Amino acid sequence: MKAWEDTRSHRQIASELDFDLRTIAPKLLADAVHTAGKALGLSAEALLSAVECNMGFIEAPGTKLTHLRSSGHYISPGQPLLIGSASSTRKSALMQCSDKWLTQVPEASPVFKDKLVMNTDCTTKGIRKQLEEHGRCGISSDEAANTFQTPFSDQESGVHYLSCARLNTWTQSEHDGPATGNGKVSLDNYNFMLKCAGQTEVVEFIAMPKVHGFQKRMQTVWVLHDVCADDGVDSEQSDSFIERLHGWMHEHCSDVASVLSLHGYAYTIYRAAEQAFDDICQTVPMPQAFKTKLDFFHSDLLRATHRVHRGNQFARDFIARHAAQGGGALAPQPPLDAACGRCLPSVNEITMGLHKVLRQIDLHFGLCRFHVAQRTASAEGNHRSGADGRCAGGSSAAVLAAPDVAEAAMRALMPPELMRQFLLTRAPKGQIFTEAHARQWLRNTRDTWFRTDLAKKISDGLTALVAANLLDRVADAADAGDSTQRAKAAQGKRKGNPKGKGMFKKRKLEEIVADADAAEERKRLRVNTSEFE
Repeated sequence: MKAWEDTRSHRQIASELDFDLRTIAPKLLADAVHTAGKALGLSAEALLSAVECNMGFIEAPGTKLTHLRSSGHYISPGQPLLIGSASSTRKSALMQCSDKWLTQVPEASPVFKDKLVMNTDCTTKGIRKQLEEHGRCGISSDEAANTFQTPFSDQESGVHYLSCARLNTWTQSEHDGPATGNGKVSLDNYNFMLKCAGQTEVVEFIAMPKVHGFQKRMQTVWVLHDVCADDGVDSEQSDSFIERLHGWMHEHCSDVASVLSLHGYAYTIYRAAEQAFDDICQTVPMPQAFKTKLDFFHSDLLRATHRVHRGNQFARDFIARHAAQGGGALAPQPPLDAACGRCLPSVNEITMGLHKVLRQIDLHFGLCRFHVAQRTASAEGNHRSGADGRCAGGSSAAVLAAPDVAEAAMRALMPPELMRQFLLTRAPKGQIFTEAHARQWLRNTRDTWFRTDLAKKISDGLTALVAANLLDRVADAADAGDSTQRAKAAQGKRKGNPKGKGMFKKRKLEEIVADADAAEERKRLRVNTSEFE
């Protein structure tokens, strides 16, 4: 198994530039999250995870997922989420933005709008009271050290921390039946949300493998770099799309409980994946901390497939209503149609769900290797946070690469390469742009290197990207295909330049992947695959 043979820590895996959101989410949702994240200065993967966490919480209490209705094995749709992020990476903005979509859409019920089920921290009695009264309880926090007890938390009296052992029950919506002096409470059909962000070291401690197995139930996202907000990105439509997704979920999925199961080819894929995981667990000796995540495969896959399934249902409904209006403003949402009401995920949806699970297994194994390396270093009297090395099969003698290796590599890029990286990242997908557009993008850049001879540096950068087969030079408007009008308009704005010069277009991702030199240059410049069409 690739994840088992990997040698990287979770920090290095999270910095992998080849990861593309379009492999784990419907394209419309992935693109909307990517655009909104750029405008807000948020990690696209973290924003997508927060949106999907909301989707699981909106589902009606009592909604269940199963691979086969006759199996009798049902799980809840909620997926607990932990986001580890460096300081000053807009964790508060991420939580506020996702909570606003969850609670402030017009379709939300008063319980959500009044935030009666939204908390930052809670006592055990408080959680049980909300579950009894409303059938829901949500924890949304931008500071994990205030929600979980860690070495970084305040130790003063009166501070309330969540119990990881109890979260094993609540996050799975399992039976909780305490009996106190005030009487007996029986909690069964309820929905619980845990959406928590914190600094990297804090979340690493919370997600550390422990005997109670809480770490296997979590979806983790790691944000290691600042994502600068881009005021030039028009995210109005993307924000509206994500807001409508929440409204659609509130309107169609929050009142009546349902059972979503697999069927046909989707069930065949599930059985094949299940057999593969069983074979790995039986044939590959691995520590229990690694193995528990594979044992939890059933629940992870069903929850991941459910999130893709709901996203696809909304996307199809969104496209249908948009087409019915001739591409103009959307009409009020009609009653739930047959496509939206289906309870059987498709083959493509479970495939995306499987990609989600594999991503989480990679990160979980990387986190386990990270903690193994730390304990080994401590036992050997070496208190370094990490050192470059390899970890074969979870050996306790492993030494991992330094956590900040990605940041150091990023700083190693020279200014001309940074110029190429910026141009390739900022250039729109599938559209023609000119050197004049690039000068506009860089107009307010403060770095001294970018201030002098800017036109020549832009021209040299674009020429280098064309030579590396990452950009295509558009000779004239006729070569632009269906973008002819945009090409003519762009050409008309370029005063004093000969016809056909200085017009460029990004190559498609499939063309770059097929070109070994272009693919290698993209990786060297550290440009994500999601920047290409």
